[in-house]
Amino acid sequence: ARGRQICLPKRMGKSSDNAGGVSREEERRSRRMERVLAHAEERTGIGTWMVELRTMKVTWSDQLFRLHGFRPGEVEPTMELGLSHIHPDDREEILARTETWLESPDTGRSEYRLKLDDGTVRHVIGESIVERDENDKPVRLFGTVRDITDSVLIERELDSHHELSRALAEWDDLEEGMVDLLRRLGTAMGWDAANLWARADRGDSLVSRDHWSARPDELSEFEQA
Repeated sequence: ARGRQICLPKRMGKSSDNAGGVSREEERRSRRMERVLAHAEERTGIGTWMVELRTMKVTWSDQLFRLHGFRPGEVEPTMELGLSHIHPDDREEILARTETWLESPDTGRSEYRLKLDDGTVRHVIGESIVERDENDKPVRLFGTVRDITDSVLIERELDSHHELSRALAEWDDLEEGMVDLLRRLGTAMGWDAANLWARADRGDSLVSRDHWSARPDELSEFEQA
């Protein structure tokens, strides 16, 4: 009997440039989602990060680069770089909390400050989650950093107006109340020190009338001058 030749189509089903892998459409959807997330991060002031604990490889989102004062991809993100931008007064506490979070199943959350290379201070809220392996050993850290600088400054300004009103209502003598005013305003605004300047009795120069410091045991630059 004669045999019959059968020609099969080269491809069956939907066309794919990566058979058994990711299709072009899936890649396009993924890229669109990345653009949407990047736009959302920039609009909300939220940056994301990840640390592979086995290799200590650090990954930052574009917005996290911006929060640290860099253009996206301008520098290689590292643990050392991230820690160096945490305000010196907050760094020790954040390090201690991080060690605690590594032992805890809960989400870590803290409010702290970033101090950038140009001296800019940003108030942020950081949250982190620990991913563990089958032996309950930490293998990966994920986290977000949200910029709350504007809301902190607005709240401080409102507090300063409130404290000023209270101080004026409680004073019996203006001269005696000046240091109290400086203390209230300095505390409300988060300052380390405050100084009241007034025009000299003679001439146009300014002289220091009163001074307040959050650290009275340390000489202020005004007192040293």
